[in-house]
Amino acid sequence: MRYLRILTKRIVFLLFSLVFLSGANFNTLAQSSKQVGTTGISMQEQQIDHKRRDDFHRRDNHKKDDYRRNDKKIKPIVIYPMAEDHFNIFLSKIKKVSFKDCKMTIVEVGCINNYFTCRQVLSIMKLFSFDDEKMQVLKIMNPNILDKENGEMLAEHFTFDSSKKQAMTILNK
Repeated sequence: MRYLRILTKRIVFLLFSLVFLSGANFNTLAQSSKQVGTTGISMQEQQIDHKRRDDFHRRDNHKKDDYRRNDKKIKPIVIYPMAEDHFNIFLSKIKKVSFKDCKMTIVEVGCINNYFTCRQVLSIMKLFSFDDEKMQVLKIMNPNILDKENGEMLAEHFTFDSSKKQAMTILNK
C-alpha cells in the first residue's frame, strides 16, 4: 500500500512537471485524463502502440517469408564409419579386457555415436569364441552398421546354420 502511494505521488509530480514544461493549462490536463483508458495510457497512445506492434509483426513475417523464399540447398547429413586409427584403439580396448561382460559393455559404449562397416564388425566378432556371444555383438552393433549389403560375410563367420539364418534376419531388420 505504501508503494502505491509513493508511485501515485511520482505520477502526479510527473504530470504537473509536464504541464509546466509544455506550457499547457490545467484544462488540457483534465481533458487528457478523461481520455485515459483502463491501462492508464491515453487512447491515442494505445492506437500508436497497436500500430507499432502490427508493423513489427508484418516485418517479422516478411523476414520469415524471405527466409522461406531463399532457395538454399540443405546439405544432407553424411555418416562415415569409424576411422581406422580410432577403430584400432577401440579394438585394443576390447582385447585388453578378459571378461565377456566387460567386453560387451565396451562394445555397447563404442557404438554410441559411431558407425561401422561389416569388416570392422567382423573383426570385433572374431574376438569372441561362442556363437551366442557373436550374436549378441551383432545385435548390439546392427543399428550402427552402414553397409548391410555385405552382411553375408558376418553370417558366414557363425558355426551353425541356425545361427547364420538368425544373423541374416537380424541384418535384414
